Amino acid sequence: MVDLAQHPRPLRAAILSLAGALCFACGALSFRFAAVDIGSGLLAVLQVFFWERVFGLALLALSPGRVSLKNWRGNLGAGALCSAGSLLYYFSLTAAALAVAVTLTDSHGVLAVVFAAVLVRRRPGGLSVAALLLAFVGAVLCAGPFGAGATSAAGVGASLAAACAFAGTALWQRHLTAKGSRLKDILFFMYVCAAAPVGLLLAIKGQLLVSPTVLAFAAGVAVFNLLANAAIVTAQRYGSVALVGSLVYAAGLFGAVLGWLAFDEVLQTSTLVGIALIIAGGAGTTWAENRQQQTSAAARASALSTQTNG
Repeated sequence: MVDLAQHPRPLRAAILSLAGALCFACGALSFRFAAVDIGSGLLAVLQVFFWERVFGLALLALSPGRVSLKNWRGNLGAGALCSAGSLLYYFSLTAAALAVAVTLTDSHGVLAVVFAAVLVRRRPGGLSVAALLLAFVGAVLCAGPFGAGATSAAGVGASLAAACAFAGTALWQRHLTAKGSRLKDILFFMYVCAAAPVGLLLAIKGQLLVSPTVLAFAAGVAVFNLLANAAIVTAQRYGSVALVGSLVYAAGLFGAVLGWLAFDEVLQTSTLVGIALIIAGGAGTTWAENRQQQTSAAARASALSTQTNG
């Protein structure tokens, strides 16, 4: 239940969250269009990926505030890991059905709970475990047999690898934030870690320049990702983390609709069930983790109050 005293506008939060999910799906669609315009293969992915990073870096430079070099080693590592995840995700968009790539990659929130349980020995609650099992079953169904041309083992593998990279980045980012790093600092290194080596590789191969159409779609990816993040951050001002985090998983549903409209991707029933289970598992994990954090915070406050009164 949303605390209306703390979060007075849950409906606005829900609309903004869904808008953010739609922007994420539109960004994925823009990348697929750009890659299709160039051709197929890893080279096409690298070309679009490079220009999307360039436009993203330009948008970051226009945002308020300066980049700090404090904790630059940690920011560099987190940025490099996030860039690796982005590259794997973009490759999966060319090798898997749009909805499958988006949904499997979005499972990074679920994987972050698993990683936290293993790395910092943070034991998940019963609801979290049930939600994790739902998401796992959904991933198995998504990775199962598909219709011709819908996806490939490489696409599914890249999506899951991207989810692992993003989950690791999320945990790393929390550690860096506690040490004083800002999101802009991490994003700066993320863009530079990708644009510099990939741009150099493409320049050596003489494949750096692309058509205006590809540039437009690459810019669209950067803009949609920026709008998605802005919508989600704004939504958190009006609604709880559980509400916002749950609705963001709707990106997989939007991906299914956009993939069907743009590329005539018709998914099998088992795949649609798998997508629904991953979304349900992700939303359930978000709610369970938020509830566990609230319970822990209340317990700490109660213990502190008892000590103070004593």
